[in-house]
Amino acid sequence: MKKVIVLISLVLSVFLILSGCDRSAQSNSIDIHAVMDSITSQVQMPEETMNLTTSDDLMDYLGVDASLAKDFSVVRDANYVGTELVIIEANDESSAQQISEQLNTKIAEDIDTYQSYNADYAYLLQNSKVNINGVYVSLFISENADEIIKIYNSNF
Repeated sequence: MKKVIVLISLVLSVFLILSGCDRSAQSNSIDIHAVMDSITSQVQMPEETMNLTTSDDLMDYLGVDASLAKDFSVVRDANYVGTELVIIEANDESSAQQISEQLNTKIAEDIDTYQSYNADYAYLLQNSKVNINGVYVSLFISENADEIIKIYNSNF
C-alpha cells in the first residue's frame, strides 16, 4: 500500500512539474507592437521613419516570406539607409528559423551592395545580428543597437 501511495505521489509530482513548464512557455508571449513603441519612444530615431505594414512589404524590403509570420512590426529610416528595427512573430519555431535565415541572407546581400559606396551603413550591417527568442525574430540595425536590444530583451 505504501508503494502505491509513493507511486501516485511521484506521478502527481511529475504532472505538476510539467504543467508548470507549460505555463512558463506560454508567458513568453509579448505584444510586439507595444515593444516596438517602447523602443522607438526611448531611443533616438531618424527624423523621418516609415512602417512596413503589408505582407508585400516584408518580401520587398526584407526578403521575408510573409506566410511564415503571424505578426510583425518594422520601423525603418525613410531614407532607406540607416536605422532598421524588425520584430517578427513567426508561426512556430521552425518558421522563426526560416525567417532568421532569410534576414541573414538579406543582410549579406546588403553588405555587398553598400560596402563600396556607403561604408558607414555597411559597418552597421556587419555589426547587426538576427536574434531568435522562441517564435520571435528580431533584427536591429542602428547605432543604438545595444540599447535597443536591452529594451527588447527586458520584455521576455
